Amino acid sequence: MRGETFRAVVLAWCAASAIAVAGEAQSVKVYKGGEGAKVTVVRKSGGGAEALVKVEGTDTRLDGRIFKVEISRWGENEDWFTYELGGTRYALITLRRGERDLYPGEGRDSIHLAYDEKATADAKPDPIVEEYQAKRGKDGGK
Repeated sequence: MRGETFRAVVLAWCAASAIAVAGEAQSVKVYKGGEGAKVTVVRKSGGGAEALVKVEGTDTRLDGRIFKVEISRWGENEDWFTYELGGTRYALITLRRGERDLYPGEGRDSIHLAYDEKATADAKPDPIVEEYQAKRGKDGGK
C-alpha cells in the first residue's frame, strides 16, 4: 500500500510540474541535418543553462527521445550535456565556431545541424514539454 501511495504522490507531482513548466514562457528552435535528422530545442525565454532536446530521424537509439540537457558555455563554444544515456555525462550537441553538431553515438559520425526557420515558425514548445513530463511520470521521475 505504501508503494502505491508513493507512486500516486510522484505522479501527481509530475503532473503539477508539467503544468508549471508548460505555463512558463519558452522559446523553440528547430535544426535539421543530413539524411533526415531533426532536432527540436525548447528553452525558457531568456536562455538559461537547461533545455529540452527532441531528436528524430537519426536511425539511432536517440530517435523519438526527449533529453534534458545542461548547457555549458566557454567562450564562443557550447557543450550540451545529458545524463539520460546510461547515467554518465554525454555531449549530445556541440557548438564550435558557430557550427552546431549532434553526436548520435553508436560509432556514427557527428551530424551537422542547420537552423530551419520555417520549421521553427511552425513548432510549438508545449507538446515537447508535456511529452517529456509524461515520460518522466511514467518512469517514476527517472
